[in-house]
Amino acid sequence: MRNINKLFSSFFGVIFQRQTYLNLLYVIFTFPLGTAYFLFLTSGLLVGLSFSIIIIGLPVLLLVLVAWWELVNFERELATRLLGIDIPPLSYEERPLVNFWSDIKNRFADPAAWKGMMFLFIKFPFGIFTLIILAICFTLTLGLIFAPLTTIYWSLGNSTILIDSLPEAILTSIVGIIIAVCTLHISNILAAISGSIAKIMLGKNSNSVHPDTLDEQKAY
Repeated sequence: MRNINKLFSSFFGVIFQRQTYLNLLYVIFTFPLGTAYFLFLTSGLLVGLSFSIIIIGLPVLLLVLVAWWELVNFERELATRLLGIDIPPLSYEERPLVNFWSDIKNRFADPAAWKGMMFLFIKFPFGIFTLIILAICFTLTLGLIFAPLTTIYWSLGNSTILIDSLPEAILTSIVGIIIAVCTLHISNILAAISGSIAKIMLGKNSNSVHPDTLDEQKAY
């Protein structure tokens, strides 16, 4: 009996946890943000590389470079605040830089920047995956919960299920509530996967050392 109560509380307890809804918010915004990153980076890089021969593309590439770094920092903040994970700042931010061009050089030299760009691109297909999962869950949940207000026809092969009575509708709504709780658990799993990827690809690389630091080490 105690195990049943524990299982019941662990399953439905997700409803009363604040982190659950922060995770859900993060997962919901994965697709629109991933789409925006993908469109901006691909179009910016294509335009910049295409016109780099006539110099016009160089400012575009520079803009993409600066924007991509800021987007990486934004994603790190987003994951830290919504998912509650601790991601160390990028190694590049540890030391003030001398001038603009050394800034650009160090950004290209820092592996964390390239890992961050990979994360921005990965967010697009992962966003599509989360969109499909959440769309199925939400559609199924809302359709079942509001069954008392509608008549539901389900076609299963050659058979058809018709829910047109109040007891059947109430039972269907209960199933919908259970699926809604399952959806929260699924969003927590998706958020945990996103958080693990973010921690690996957006944080400081222990093997990545700032160029200025390397110079100081060589001096010794």
